[in-house]
This record gives sequence, structure tokens and C-alpha cells, in this order.
Amino acid sequence: MSSETSSNEEDRVSSAASYSELPIDPKLEIRILELLPPASPDPTEIHCNLTTARLADEPSYEALSYAWGDPIFPEEIYLPTGYLAITSNLAAALRQPWLPNRPRRLWVDAVCINQIDDNEKGHQVMLMAQIFSATTRAVGWLGEGNAETEAAIDIIKELASKAWRFGIYESKISLEVTDQLDVQALNAFLSQPWFSRLWVVQEACLPSKMILCNGSNTLDWNDLLATSTIILKCVTSTKSFLGGEFDPNFEGVALLAATRQEFALAKSGRRTNAKSGDLHAMVHLHRDRACSNPVDKIYGLLGLKKADELIEVVVDYGRSTEEVYQAFALAYLQ
Repeated sequence: MSSETSSNEEDRVSSAASYSELPIDPKLEIRILELLPPASPDPTEIHCNLTTARLADEPSYEALSYAWGDPIFPEEIYLPTGYLAITSNLAAALRQPWLPNRPRRLWVDAVCINQIDDNEKGHQVMLMAQIFSATTRAVGWLGEGNAETEAAIDIIKELASKAWRFGIYESKISLEVTDQLDVQALNAFLSQPWFSRLWVVQEACLPSKMILCNGSNTLDWNDLLATSTIILKCVTSTKSFLGGEFDPNFEGVALLAATRQEFALAKSGRRTNAKSGDLHAMVHLHRDRACSNPVDKIYGLLGLKKADELIEVVVDYGRSTEEVYQAFALAYLQ
């Protein structure tokens, strides 16, 4: 999710009439992108439909989590009402042969939200908890990948398989890690921008099921969480082993695992500390993650707010960063 609006972005959105022709009640409804199978002579063209749905009706869709990158839109998707310019990274994700013979229903923030309508965007951000909790599956698009990231995925899958068989804290798994780990490949995998984004926190913690995709290679999110736990167990206090430096994103993944666990406990009512994992704590915990708009340091984590938290945070992209931060701090002080 990005909240930056530029003249470039306004030109991008004005190229498609779909938002005015397909209005939604942004407090109750979402748009869903139907990704169509390749049908034109040019297989790189991305043809889609946009539909609307009420969240209360429990529509079926997958939610795409990805790094926006710079606000440059050199690619296009084609809709019945025109075209919409999109980033290269999103185009690469949509070109993957997910369902070659039938449409694929996706929620994609850059397309399903009118990004130049601050009112719609604000209400949709407040629905993020519902959007990512209700999805049939979240898909974390890491990028097109390379030989190193492919090798890392193989390592992660192998370690995860052993973890599920023998237990994450089994000592012999730890010994194998120190002997077999390809630190360079794993660092290449975890240095991809997706892992350092702030919006990823709730996008990775809310869904009941998630997969990660590097090009055509896929990885179960839970396998990565298990493997990161094993690797951290093997790392020395200097955060290096096998002569290789330990990528700090390993700690970031472990932090995501802890946040996911904390959120699951809150949902089940099994939390032992009433103040543990509240929104203020989440904002502090993930303060170093990247987002293009500083107000999203708060707005990007609203989906993790506990149901019993009494404070109310209203998303308003018309307010300054100082106003948003002050209101947030005052809400907790009171």
C-alpha cells in the first residue's frame, strides 16, 4: 500500500474510467480484479475486469502483497473501459501463469482502490484487517528472483521439512544448519524489498494462509517462519557464521513470526498480558520498516489493533504527519 499522490499518479488513474463507472461504498465494499487468461497475440498484455463486492457477503479472492517501489508506472493493464498504468513489479506479478485457463480474482491495492481519492483510500485502509483476514489466501510477491533466491528457497524448504518432522528446536537440525547453510543465497533472498516494508506486517500476519512467490518459485510462509527460527538459534552473538554476515532481515522475519503469534493470541482471547501487543507497541516495534508516507507508520498497522483497544484512529490522508502523530500519542496518553 502506498499513499503518495503525484501528478504522475493522477495521469495514471485518469487513463481508466473504471473508478467512476464502478463506484463503491468504501466503508462496506471492495473492488476485485479479475485477471484474465492471456488471449491476445501479445502474451505480455495483461487483460482484466474490475468487479465490486460487499465484504459481508464473504466474496472469494486472493490478496496480493508486494513492494510498490518508486511511483513510476511504465506498464499497463487493459480493462473494458480503458487502461491503467502500473509499476513494473506489479506487472511482473500479474504476468505469472497462475491460472492459465480461467480468471483469477485478486485484491490489489494499487488497482482496487482509487489512489487519488483520499476519502475512498482512507476508508479502504480502515478495512485492511477485514480484507486480509477474509482472503482465501494471501500471496507475497517478492519479485522475479534469480539463481541465488531459487537456491535459498530450496534450502528453506529442506530445513522446514526437517523442522516439521523433528521439531524446530531439535539440536541435530541446528548442527546441520551450521554445516550446510548458503549464507550468500539466503541473504540475497531476504534482502528483497518486500521483507523490509511496513505494510507487509499486517499483510503477513492477518491471513490464515499465505505463500511467497519469487518468479515461478513458491514457498509456504510458515516454512520460512520455521526456518528463520532455526537459523537464529544457530547464529552467534556476533551475528555471523560460516564466514558470512548475518542479514538483519532474519531478525525481521522472526519479528513478523512473533507479531503473527501475538495477533493470533489476541484473536483467541488467550493473551496473558493485557497491554502486550497493543497498537502503540506494534508501531514502536516496527518503526524502522519502510513506507513512502510517514503517516503510514500508524495507518499501515491499524489492521493489528486489538478488538478491545478503546482508542479510535481515523485514517485521514488530508492531515499532516505532525497532526496524525500527535493525535495518536494523545489517544494513548489519555
